[in-house]
Amino acid sequence: MTKVKMRSIDAGPKGVRQPGQIVEVDEEEAKALVDGRYAVYVDEPAAEKTGDIVLTLEEFETLSAGDQKGLLEKLEIEGDDGNAEKRAALYAAHLGK
Repeated sequence: MTKVKMRSIDAGPKGVRQPGQIVEVDEEEAKALVDGRYAVYVDEPAAEKTGDIVLTLEEFETLSAGDQKGLLEKLEIEGDDGNAEKRAALYAAHLGK
């Protein structure tokens, strides 16, 4: 089994996976998710140390508009999220950049 961090929402018979969520999947599924840019491999010691890993600004910017808005809402970040630049600025402020 391999741990990956989701970069986008994934829904199917196994359930729903949210952006930023760390999931454990078999190696074949992990490779498909990473190759499709839906997830990134997780360094297990870092994952255990930090718990829920926050997306980098670059990873956030690769999300769809709906996923960006959903993540901002989940993190309770409020502000004008009318376009990609504004959403990125809100998220960057959250990260302290």
